[in-house]
Amino acid sequence: MDNQKPNFILLKFMKTNSFLLFFVLLSITIFSCTKQHGSIEGVITNTETGIFLENVVVTITPENYNTLTDASGSFNFADLPKGIYTLTAIIEGYETKIADFDVVPDETTTANFSLSPYLEKVLTVTIGEISNITQKNAVATGNITDLGEETILSYGHCWATTSMPTINDYLSYLGMNPDTGVYTSNITGLQAETDYYIRAYAGTATDTIYSEQITFTTPQEIDAPTITTNVPVNITANSADCSGNVTSDGGGTIIHRGICWSTTSYDFFNATYKNAETNELGSFTLSATGLLPNTTYYINTFVTNEIVTSYGQEFSFTTTN
Repeated sequence: MDNQKPNFILLKFMKTNSFLLFFVLLSITIFSCTKQHGSIEGVITNTETGIFLENVVVTITPENYNTLTDASGSFNFADLPKGIYTLTAIIEGYETKIADFDVVPDETTTANFSLSPYLEKVLTVTIGEISNITQKNAVATGNITDLGEETILSYGHCWATTSMPTINDYLSYLGMNPDTGVYTSNITGLQAETDYYIRAYAGTATDTIYSEQITFTTPQEIDAPTITTNVPVNITANSADCSGNVTSDGGGTIIHRGICWSTTSYDFFNATYKNAETNELGSFTLSATGLLPNTTYYINTFVTNEIVTSYGQEFSFTTTN
């Protein structure tokens, strides 16, 4: 029995030290595993306002799981093995953001995101100037600044004598599938001395978009101008003076006024014309020159506006020898 006691003590010592060795190795292993893991955390905000974004879905790959940001825009992925990870941030109404991050053992990697609000493409049309306005016509411009998401099936201008015209009133149709930019419509069939309301428009299969409204007024109706002729005076062998008086422009603009003469009565086509220096209402005097001696001439005055040329009373005279 005395000889077995040392062996028992040795065996007990070996068992005790084996357990100690096991726990030492286990601790080293756990410590080594802990040192090979890191984490990722970050905050997600609105690019334009800087406010925190809650409930953003943040997905991490290749781990292939996700989390949601809290009220402070924060998220966290813990206990990640060393390596490179891809994070994807998604929330309705914002552009998706994707980025790669490197996880370092026993460290926390910061992964902050700022997401831009998604700008929906909306069909937008504006109206430009109204020009070249006459009693019956005008020219209008419009501008498509955004094509939107749907196919544009029609565009142009619509107008009426009542406010807020639509495509159910008078309209110009310029086709479909336009590019962005300025376009021009010819506005026809107008009435003189009338107020009109006009808008640019662009239509899709589901809606018609209108610009703001502007107004314009057509000018009064233009009539024939009127003029009187006085008896020619200061008659010589080669010249004579004739005066006239423009009494009305007909509601338009005087373009020409003057005298005309010929050796044939009322021969306006072959007559010689001479314009006055000014185009206005009132009297003027001009000389008919380059005449032949002892010849009978027929002389008259004329005035022209936008629509017609009117003549006064014709007089005849004979040049001297």
